[in-house]
Amino acid sequence: MATDGTIAKSGNLLSNMRIARRLWLVFGLLLVLIAAQSGTGIYGLDGLNRRIDSVIASGDLAVFAKDLESRLGAQRLQTRDYINLGTTEALDRLRVLRGEFESAMSDRQAMMKASPQAAAFADLNSLHGVYHEKFDAVRTVRERADRTLHERMDPLGTQVTKRLEEAVAAADASGDKDIAFGMQEVEKRWLLTRFYANRAIGLRDPAAAAQVEAEGKAMGGGIARLSTLLQNNAALSVALRDVDARAAEYRSAFREIVAANDDARRRTDDLVTAASAVNRAIDGIVASIAAGSRAIEQEAGGEAAFTIRLTVGLGLLSLVIGILAANRIAASIVGPVTGIRRVMTELTEGKLSVSVPHTGQQDELGDMARAVDAFKDEAVEALRSRIALERVSANIMMADADGRILYANDSIMAMFRHAEADLRTALPGFDPTRLVGQNFDVFHRDPTHQRRLLTDLTHTHRGLAKTGGRTFQVIANPVVSRQGERLGTVIEWRDLTEELAIEAEIGAMVENAVRGDFTHRIPLDGKSGFFRLVSEGINRLSGNIAAVTEDLATVLESLSRGDLTSRIDKQYEGVFQRLKDDFNGTVGRLSEIVQRIDHAAGSIAIASREVAEGSMDLSERTEQQASSLEETAASMEQLAATVRSNADNAQQVNGYATEARAAASRGGQVATSAVEAMRRIEQSSQKISDIIGVIDEIAFQTNLLALNAAVEAARAGDAGRGFAVVAQEVRQLAQRSAQASKEIKALILDSGGQVREGVDLVRSAGSSLTEIVSGIGRVADLVSEIARATAEQASGLDEVNIAISQMDEMTQKNAALVEESTAAARSLEDQADQLRQQMTFFTLDRRSA
Repeated sequence: MATDGTIAKSGNLLSNMRIARRLWLVFGLLLVLIAAQSGTGIYGLDGLNRRIDSVIASGDLAVFAKDLESRLGAQRLQTRDYINLGTTEALDRLRVLRGEFESAMSDRQAMMKASPQAAAFADLNSLHGVYHEKFDAVRTVRERADRTLHERMDPLGTQVTKRLEEAVAAADASGDKDIAFGMQEVEKRWLLTRFYANRAIGLRDPAAAAQVEAEGKAMGGGIARLSTLLQNNAALSVALRDVDARAAEYRSAFREIVAANDDARRRTDDLVTAASAVNRAIDGIVASIAAGSRAIEQEAGGEAAFTIRLTVGLGLLSLVIGILAANRIAASIVGPVTGIRRVMTELTEGKLSVSVPHTGQQDELGDMARAVDAFKDEAVEALRSRIALERVSANIMMADADGRILYANDSIMAMFRHAEADLRTALPGFDPTRLVGQNFDVFHRDPTHQRRLLTDLTHTHRGLAKTGGRTFQVIANPVVSRQGERLGTVIEWRDLTEELAIEAEIGAMVENAVRGDFTHRIPLDGKSGFFRLVSEGINRLSGNIAAVTEDLATVLESLSRGDLTSRIDKQYEGVFQRLKDDFNGTVGRLSEIVQRIDHAAGSIAIASREVAEGSMDLSERTEQQASSLEETAASMEQLAATVRSNADNAQQVNGYATEARAAASRGGQVATSAVEAMRRIEQSSQKISDIIGVIDEIAFQTNLLALNAAVEAARAGDAGRGFAVVAQEVRQLAQRSAQASKEIKALILDSGGQVREGVDLVRSAGSSLTEIVSGIGRVADLVSEIARATAEQASGLDEVNIAISQMDEMTQKNAALVEESTAAARSLEDQADQLRQQMTFFTLDRRSA
């Protein structure tokens, strides 16, 4: 009984105390234990935070080191651009990047000095300075080479070219073919020297550098040969010496540039080595930071394990005390709470007229009873709100704090009934008619995540729920009382399935367009409003792009077949119109180039045909000349026999004087005919020489044109490689034609000299025959001198006979040379025809030609 009284007294004591005081009294010890537990945890967390801060600082240093590596990579890119292109933009950008690198190092100086990697960062800064010292050395060599190029080599090249053009014009004006040809040969060697020099410097081609020296040597030999021909032409001789001196200085500047480029290449290798050293230093810093972080992580793990064990022990002690205290306090609270709960149950059943007990108590339970009484008043108001929710069109449901669905309005029930078939494919147990009372778990395969989300909800949450092929937008808001208590959750649902389907169609359309397939279109069936306008716009955009690409593909296919007449005729706007104009302009330019090559080949073929025809004509005349020489030789043999007979029959001269006079007259006529024939041969040789000079001039001009085309093709790079091959073939044809014409010209000049000698001999023979005719008139008075005169005549006729034989031999050689000239001209004509046949691959618009 005493125990019961003690308990009753204790219960009355607790009943007279407010619940807060009861809790503080009972849980006071728990608070002390919890404080000890918290202090232990805080101490452990503080140590762990220090180590985490250290790891974070190390991570920042590692990120900074990688940032420095990225900055170094950007500097190396600009360095490469400057070394390869020599642009001031790359140099200026490199200076900016270097300043940013050094500024970054300066900004992080305190952090680097405080880190274990301070020495490594100092070495990195030093290596970065060495890298830029190496670059400054490369830049100095490059600038020296550029100054030599722009201040010496290029001006000298322009001066020599101008002087040679003036010298070639003066040589042509002099009328001396040998000087003109030699001057043109020197000009050709000079152009080749400049071509190979530009190639050696621009492409770093060692073979081209060697070719510069070879062409320079050949040019010097040509100048030396010309100097012997210009002894009587002081102006050209002075110009040639000036050209030789400037060309030598040009080659000297070229050699300096090549040597500077080689030096820059060696220094560039040193620069690459320095950059690799900087990268290795950065990698070492990152590796050191990673090793330090791993050590700190191991220390933090051990300390955290100890803190956890201590905290768990204190927690278990607090739990035991809490259970005992909760049991005692529950006994003082359960009774009043049971009564209040009964009243609240009746209120939830809609019995709003029930009376609330314990409203007169002064503790928290009395406060609760009074609150329930106030809740009854709030329930009346809530009933009105529920009726209003039944009337709205939004899809609304409400759930308690545990996720149990308490309410769902008619709109959301209609939505779920509409989607019931699709939802049951993923959630077989889904039934919209039994939705109220179920938990939110019915909508999710992973309820844990959803429960955690709703439990921690403190503000509006927006999300998507996908199930059964349906996509819903979910907007959840926490329901909080006036006192800030979490009562539950109100959720608004929206079915986005149809809207997302339209978005998927647009996405698929865009994806096909990205892959180059513009044939797909977005169906317009069932679409309206904004989505229909967007679909129509994308369909029009795809159609325009498809049209442009189809036009480009058609014209490019024509180009692949050699058809240069195709153009894009449709009208576009904006960048499509500019693309069309640029493409048509490119095709037009290519057509003009092919037409020019075709016309040049035609001109060469016509000139070659004319040369061949002239050579054939010359061959016929040479054969006629040979026939005349044979007749002359026969007549001279007869005349020699007659003179010898006169010498033997000197005593019968008087009787045969009349016959001798007639024979001498015939000999004079034959000599006159021979002189006339030799004169025609000389004229024909001169015409042949003029024709060969024209061929030589055409070949030289063709060679110059081909050389200039090769220079332009080399400047164009890969884009001009095909045209460079054609230009090289034309140049080789021109060189072979020039060589053949040079040989023919030399032979014809030799033949002309022989012909002139023959003319002189024939004229001498004519004079002798004239003297014979006069002598026969005085034969009666000069019989005693006939023998001597006849002997002299016989000797002269022998010499004339020998000369005529030599003329006949030279004429035969001339005929052979003319045939060779004809063959060479025919060969050049065939090669020109082959070039034109190659040009027939291209279909050209002849109206634009």
